[in-house]
Amino acid sequence: MNVLATLVATWLGISMQDTAGPAIPLAKRTAPETIGRYDWYDAAIPVNGRCDPNFSAYDQAMTGYLREVGAPGGALSVYYKDTLVYSKGFGWADVDAHKPFTPQTSSRISSLSKLFTKWCIEDMIEYGQLEPDAKVVDILKRGAIVPLAPKGKEPDPRIVNVTIRQLLDHRSGIRPGLDLMECMSDSVIKSMGFSKPIQSNDAASYILGMPLDSDPGEKEQYSNFGYTLLGHVIEVISGKSYEAAIKDRVMNSKVNTSHWFVTNAMRGDRRDYEADYYSTRSYTSWDRYRLDVCAGAAGWVAPTEGLADFFRKQFPGRGWHFTFFGSYTGAIAVMKVHDNGLVFVANVNYRRGNDSADNDVLFKAIEDVSLKLNLP
Repeated sequence: MNVLATLVATWLGISMQDTAGPAIPLAKRTAPETIGRYDWYDAAIPVNGRCDPNFSAYDQAMTGYLREVGAPGGALSVYYKDTLVYSKGFGWADVDAHKPFTPQTSSRISSLSKLFTKWCIEDMIEYGQLEPDAKVVDILKRGAIVPLAPKGKEPDPRIVNVTIRQLLDHRSGIRPGLDLMECMSDSVIKSMGFSKPIQSNDAASYILGMPLDSDPGEKEQYSNFGYTLLGHVIEVISGKSYEAAIKDRVMNSKVNTSHWFVTNAMRGDRRDYEADYYSTRSYTSWDRYRLDVCAGAAGWVAPTEGLADFFRKQFPGRGWHFTFFGSYTGAIAVMKVHDNGLVFVANVNYRRGNDSADNDVLFKAIEDVSLKLNLP
């Protein structure tokens, strides 16, 4: 490496290496259990960004995680008492292009999207535009979204009793779990007579027409479907797209949102500042399911540093204690607000399997460092 390159790298806070590290063999990208895994072996992990030396222990948490799970890249940003004390990127946002993952790289945040949806609905309630006990079916029919069931079946009659409050609290009775993609499957599209690719309003109508898992209000069950419907409620009440309404009412100039957006998860529409995504699932992270169809539950893409900045402003001062995860094929996100004013957000462009286990591993690695910091 020449002297000029070294000086520039030092000024930018980038750890440079003469070898780029191993590429992912094509065979590994087509084997169901190893698609996307990045074996670092003894190669140095590129690191970029900046930090207060007192917070440098986070380096090992992130590099250790990437090596342990085989993740190509990620970023971690930390605020303490409203000061950015740590913000670094690790590894690759794009493996093939050897494009570094930086704190400014936009990445899918999956269920962290629900926080934006929740806060927007609560804002509408606070300003009298929406009643918490309003019936969801009554609101959505104003946007031409009505319950639809497959031919020969009828929507569950209990759906007309589901309220905004019940959707917010995951007590609507709508099926729990991670079946968001069901409403985009070829079998559902065919049985319902929908056009392909499915439109978001059609997907919402299908969700409203599904049999409920329990009576509305009976029990709490985490529901992606419920927050998908709340995204449509936001559009009906605001008269804007979901993305525009969230930026207007939730971000509200708190942060620069030029690189925040709702993704359709189509590779041809990938932004040049967005990460690529890798997974051990047997299907691709692109061109299969449209995340904009379930925007209110899992549609947002955002940069790590910007998210940390937003959350520390959303939870000002001290006394907060809040944790939330996001997980989807090829990406995970974790965030934590500590009661001492410490806020962290991490994004990674890789996920093993089909559950949130990687979120737990990443969160523990970062939280262990956080709890050992000697903070005033």
